[in-house]
Parts: sequence; C-alpha cells; structure tokens
Amino acid sequence: MGSNDDLEKAKNKVLRKIGRNMLLFQQVEHMLKFLIANGQFSGGIGEIKANKEQRAESVHKQTMGILARQYLDEIHLGCEESAENQEELKEAYLSFSFKVECDSVYYEERKKAMASIIDDRNDLIHHLLPKFNPNSFSSCLEIDQYLDKQREKIHPEFDLLHNMVENLQEGKRLSLIHI
Repeated sequence: MGSNDDLEKAKNKVLRKIGRNMLLFQQVEHMLKFLIANGQFSGGIGEIKANKEQRAESVHKQTMGILARQYLDEIHLGCEESAENQEELKEAYLSFSFKVECDSVYYEERKKAMASIIDDRNDLIHHLLPKFNPNSFSSCLEIDQYLDKQREKIHPEFDLLHNMVENLQEGKRLSLIHI
C-alpha cells in the first residue's frame, strides 16, 4: 500500500488527531464544570464565597456523565427552585442563577448531543486502542477519518458551550458579581 515513510506519516497524523480530540473533550468538560460551578450560587454575604468554593470543589470531582446531567438539569431546564426556608436573615442574602430558556425540542437536542459527546469521549478514551493498528496503513486511514468525523460532531456543542461561558462571564461582569 504505502512505504514505511507513508505509514509513519499516517500514524503520526492519527496520533495528533487523537490528541486534538482528547483536548476538545477536556475543554468541553472544563466548560461544563465552569458553567455548573458558576451558574448558580446563593447565601448570606458572609457565607457566599465559601458556598461557591465548596460547589466548585464538588463539581471538580464529577465524571463527564454527571456533569452533563447537571448541566442539562441546572442550565437548561430552568425550573424555578423553591426558596429555601430561611430563618430570620441576619445579613444580606444574594442568589445568582444562569439559565437558558428553551422548549422541550431544544432540551432534547442538547440531551442527545451531550449523550453523543459522552459516548464519543468514552469510545476515544476506552475503546479506540483495540481498533487501531499503527502498523497498518489502512487502519491509520480508517482511524484518521473516524477522528475527523468525531471532531465535526463535537464542534457545534463545543461552540455552544463556549458562547454560554462567555455570556455567563459577561453577565457576571455587567452585574458586578465578582465572587
């Protein structure tokens, strides 16, 4: 099929694309963590910073599947949470929430997109190696095409999440919330 030099070039190209796609999945995960950790918080003035830090720490340890579910439930559902029963307030109380208003069709699209991202990520991380024969030119070409299709699938959701992160940051900046 191809010379050893062609095989080496094809193998290196595949390895670069594996790295590229892994980075994209990590960026999606990071944006989900940011949106969840910063998308809502509340508390008394004296406790809000600690509450926010605690939330960020708990989000940091979550798996991609749990993050996707939290993202869908907290950002897209937009269900109004019932006000917690507050005893007599002794200090100012602040509550912040970032939501995306959407209909059920849009929500289901996001749900399917997140499920696809999780499946694709898991396939890349856990199942690609047995499919990839770095000593076969045809395997390199097949995996190369697979990785390009995977990238094309993730990019629309990546762009959407990136825009949400920018909007959340801009909203916080405009509202002077710097917690």
